Amino acid sequence: MDYVHETDFPFRKDIYAIVPIGAGQYLAKTAESWRLFNGESGKLSSLSGGAFDTEPVPLESGLLLDPATCATYEYKNERLQLRAKLEDPNNYCPSIQPLSFKLNNHTYFYYQKSSHAGFITIHNNSLVSYANAPKNVKYVTVNSEDKIILLDNNNVIYESDTRGVWIKHESDSLQGIFVYCLYEDSRSKLLYLCTSGAGLKQFSLVSNTLSEAFPSSGIPRFIRDAHIDKDGNHWLATNKGLMLVNQDFAFVFDSSDGVIDTDFNYQGMLSVDEDKVLIVGDQLSYLIETPKMVKYVTGRRAHQSYAKVVDLQSRTARGKLVNLQSETLSVEFEDAPEELTFAFASSDFHYAHLQHLEYRLAGFHNEWSALPTNYGTITYSGLPYGQYQFEIRVADKKSVAQQPVTSFALTIAMPIWLTWQAICCYIVLALLCIAGIVYLAKRYADEKTRMLAEIIRQKQSSLREINASITELLNKKDKLVRNLVHELRTPVMLLMGPLLDLKQRATNKTEQETLDSLYQQTSRIRSIVEQLSEVERVESISQHQRIEYNLDKSIQYVIESLRSSATAKQQVLSFENRVKQPVLLVEDSLESIAHQLIENAIAYTQEGGFIKVLVTEAESQIHLAVTDNGIGLTPEELQILTERFSEGTNSRGKPHMGIGLNLVSELVLANDGWFEIHSEPSIGTTCTAHIPVERVTSEDTTCTDDQADEPILTEPADLVLEASIAEPEAEYKAGNLPLILIIDSNSAAAEYLTGALSDAFRCYDVHSAKQALAMLPLLKPDIILSDLKIPGMNGIELTREIRLMADFADIPIVLLTAETDLAFKREGFQATVNDYLIKPVERQDLVLRLQNQLAISALAQPKHVPSSKALQEIQSDYVKSILPESPSEKDRAFLLKLLQVVENNYQNDSFSRRDAASALAVSERQLNRTMAKLMPDNFTQFLKRFRLEKSLPMLADGQSVIQIAMEVGFVSAGYFSRCFKTEYGCLPSQMEFSPAGENTKDRQG
Repeated sequence: MDYVHETDFPFRKDIYAIVPIGAGQYLAKTAESWRLFNGESGKLSSLSGGAFDTEPVPLESGLLLDPATCATYEYKNERLQLRAKLEDPNNYCPSIQPLSFKLNNHTYFYYQKSSHAGFITIHNNSLVSYANAPKNVKYVTVNSEDKIILLDNNNVIYESDTRGVWIKHESDSLQGIFVYCLYEDSRSKLLYLCTSGAGLKQFSLVSNTLSEAFPSSGIPRFIRDAHIDKDGNHWLATNKGLMLVNQDFAFVFDSSDGVIDTDFNYQGMLSVDEDKVLIVGDQLSYLIETPKMVKYVTGRRAHQSYAKVVDLQSRTARGKLVNLQSETLSVEFEDAPEELTFAFASSDFHYAHLQHLEYRLAGFHNEWSALPTNYGTITYSGLPYGQYQFEIRVADKKSVAQQPVTSFALTIAMPIWLTWQAICCYIVLALLCIAGIVYLAKRYADEKTRMLAEIIRQKQSSLREINASITELLNKKDKLVRNLVHELRTPVMLLMGPLLDLKQRATNKTEQETLDSLYQQTSRIRSIVEQLSEVERVESISQHQRIEYNLDKSIQYVIESLRSSATAKQQVLSFENRVKQPVLLVEDSLESIAHQLIENAIAYTQEGGFIKVLVTEAESQIHLAVTDNGIGLTPEELQILTERFSEGTNSRGKPHMGIGLNLVSELVLANDGWFEIHSEPSIGTTCTAHIPVERVTSEDTTCTDDQADEPILTEPADLVLEASIAEPEAEYKAGNLPLILIIDSNSAAAEYLTGALSDAFRCYDVHSAKQALAMLPLLKPDIILSDLKIPGMNGIELTREIRLMADFADIPIVLLTAETDLAFKREGFQATVNDYLIKPVERQDLVLRLQNQLAISALAQPKHVPSSKALQEIQSDYVKSILPESPSEKDRAFLLKLLQVVENNYQNDSFSRRDAASALAVSERQLNRTMAKLMPDNFTQFLKRFRLEKSLPMLADGQSVIQIAMEVGFVSAGYFSRCFKTEYGCLPSQMEFSPAGENTKDRQG
């Protein structure tokens, strides 16, 4: 690279154009005049023999065309001389523009007149037309296929074909871009455009597309000019320096490479010859020989520099500074130095300002750290013993070569007290100490154990004697209470019956009042007997094991069962639960505690009052609080409130005696908790049960079915009846779980019952009598559990409606209610209700009663071989398995509607998912998502299984396979047989059916 110069100093003025005049000589146009330019040395000199007013056009053999004089000139004898005056019959000279190209050893000039434009050439010393061209052309070039490429002021590209026709290339991406150069890369056949603000662009004439050139090379946005050399390297003059770019790399020249300028003139890259280019910068102009410069760049990118430790100092524990020889590449310390200082620098001074140093102390920190300069000092203090490698290297931002690493070995000897010999001594001493301590501890523990064993033996003996005495007394007490209850029930029943008859036949008021008083006192005796039975139940509950409770569901169920009583007194009953996680409590204790507290609050609160149930958790305890604004209690009443058979007055002032709160206290104690009552007369009462929290773990079990199913010993006369019941009971238990239909107007109560019965039944719940009657034909449940008060009609009326349905006249129906009025109970049994249960009912008792009803119902069924018509009514097990598992009422409604659509269309062999979605008024995508959430199969699998289920009764009836396939919607008997074998493991003709209409092969599989 040479600087353009006129004297011994670089030329600092702009050069606008150079024109070859032969023998390595050029005319260079500066701001003042035309000068002579030496293409070898880059020297400028004055020009003799005049100059040109306009930029001349170079011709062959060093001739120049001056459009101003319409003549040719040559440089001869160190001056410009007129060669010939050209003939210009068409007056082209005044219109010639400084645009030209050479093709086939001829030079062609661009001219533009007001009416047209084109290219001309010199023939026989006369200007003749070569070809017409577009107007307002800004740049012209010839590509590798000798086609002329033009770019006009509107950034429209034109291409000449072999017939002289201009092909127009327009692109919206080119609009609004300022273009300062146009050239072609013969290797890629792409046009390159220098832009101001959009970087270097490449344009494909084949695809007519514009894209960014070398996108990963970091080319600046403002390109002043560009040049491509014979090797395909792109030289770019940008507003951020001179760049060399090719497919492999991008290199930015700076002052270390001899290029002072960081910005260059627009169109300031002037081609000298195929190996040289003149680049005009803001300050200097450069004559670059491209092959040599590329060679320099390749070497610069591969340049390696070395770093060296120039000084090393260490400070000992005594404060003495020790200097070490920097030529040494390793050092060893017997004692760990307090400080160690390395001084290091780069050995490359030519590119020092472009380099910085990186270092690390391997063994102490393995990550490289950087210094901002090419020299530095690092001090380490407090290094532990061990072996280290201090490594340094040079980082050169212009070199891509792997820089060599200089290593300095550093060893700090291990102190003597950490050697393996010292450690062995420590271990021996420690083992001896441990052995001594263990021996002494063992002697002490043995003596202590002997003494404690003797004390425990004595205490256990005393406790066994005391426990035996207490157990004997309790057994006697329990036996006495049971006998007393048993002996009192019969006389009470014999008294109440005749008294009721006498009341109805009383003849006068005095007699009526006397009999009423007798009947009332007899009822009190019966109540006492019932409360004695309740005492027995409380004690039995206390012995139950702990099970998992969902507080929200369980308490909500109790509240809903008592809400009718509160509503009858116009009381506001509210519930708030702040404990969301399940807990472990004694089985059936929570329902009894909540029921008794809420029932008492309702009884002792005036009409229009409020009752609030609040469940919270604090300090690892569950707090169940029931608050009312009832009549309240005096301090004297509070003292006897939790005693058995304590007597008080309710909200109407009537005396009342019971064991309610004593029962609550006993159940809270059974859960290791305590019971608290706060009350003020005429203000209200708050009863709070405090129970320690015990969370559910994976090891907790609540299995009590085995105990519930233990056989009950009976008298020999009952053995025959027991055997007749056990057989059908075992039959329905051995198969799938029976399906129970739960009817309750309150969703929380229904959800609670579903959870309580889910281990023994498949549960499906509805919330009104209308829904229950609609679901019966589809579900065909084995048993019905209904609340007494449900929307539409009560449970008794619903029972009468069901008994009128021929298919369900004998289905077991059990009513569960909080209503204690005997009139409802009698009316229920008159409507043929199978059982009538009053809340609260223990879970195990409820399950056993339902199972007994199923067993009795199975005994009552006549045993006969079903007819062909009965076989056709086989219920789809697939359908029955889907509906009870639906998580919500909305999902069940969707499934019912889907089943109805499939039921109406399954016989149509062209019925598809699109038809089903249209019938359901949903999109296919929504149908897919809903079925994926609710069902194990997609629509196609569901429809296939539905059709196969429909075929079973027909097979049992002996119909032909072809007829069945057409009837249930299969397109052919062969496809039906393949699907049937895939589902049931055998062909349709091989399916065997039991007398009950069930396929035996499917059950065995």
